[in-house]
Amino acid sequence: MIFSNKTVDFIGRFLLSITFLVAIPPKITKFSLVLEAIISRGISREYAYYLLVIAICCLSIGSVGLILGLRRIGSSFLLLFLVPTTFIFHLRPFESQAFFMNIGLIGALLLVFNSDRDRTSNLRRVMKLVINYLRTFLERLE
Repeated sequence: MIFSNKTVDFIGRFLLSITFLVAIPPKITKFSLVLEAIISRGISREYAYYLLVIAICCLSIGSVGLILGLRRIGSSFLLLFLVPTTFIFHLRPFESQAFFMNIGLIGALLLVFNSDRDRTSNLRRVMKLVINYLRTFLERLE
């Protein structure tokens, strides 16, 4: 065997995380445009604002969680983001390529969730990262 199972597992989680990590910067740098896109789907401005902030948090926590090996935490946050997003943005009008790509990602996240080998020792490190990230994010919003 060229790579150990642990190495292959990490590479898989890392590559899956990249899919979600690259979605974060545009949501922050083009916040108002993304907000308008959410509003255009019939969601009120106030609710859309909170949904977008929650989406950024879910993407951040979920991606970092997957990279650090916190499979259930990471995949749960990413599923919390991905499932409603798929139905809100890609079902009406039906965008087959985006819809089925997201369905595939949902399947991959369910597999990761089911592999449940979380290392609780990483939890403190993740929580510190999340808290620092959220603090920085909230400071930038003010």
